[in-house]
Amino acid sequence: YFLGLAASHQAKVTVWAFQLYPTYSFYRFDQGVIAAMYPTTTLKKDVPAFLALPGSKPWQFVETDIAELLKTSKPVALGDLPLQ
Repeated sequence: YFLGLAASHQAKVTVWAFQLYPTYSFYRFDQGVIAAMYPTTTLKKDVPAFLALPGSKPWQFVETDIAELLKTSKPVALGDLPLQ
């Protein structure tokens, strides 16, 4: 999915390889961050997703996390991604 998204929007989407493993998914936009938690058990269930707006404490949390992740991460060139 993300390979197709990155290919369709090369100027807007960057795929990163992380050295650390975030315990939630996040999608950062100019207007906010959408974050979704991962379950900690094998129980199948819906997971909550949150919208964090700029200036809010959740936004600051995710922004700080992203800054730390980027210190040990690198962008991946589209040509280096495996094609499905």
